[in-house]
Amino acid sequence: MIDHAHDDRIGILRAIAPDAKANTPSLNIGIPDTPPVAWLVPETGGLEWTTDPDAIEAAK
Repeated sequence: MIDHAHDDRIGILRAIAPDAKANTPSLNIGIPDTPPVAWLVPETGGLEWTTDPDAIEAAK
């Protein structure tokens, strides 16, 4: 993925959280009332970083 919010940094999308679709009443858990965040990791490994999901797009 290309992260336009971080100088077009390239990384692998690991997760987008919180996932509002994961709210399962039968498990009695709740999803925080916060905007989702995309988690990316560098292609060669290293520290993950977060960004706005609207700021990323698939690398070509």
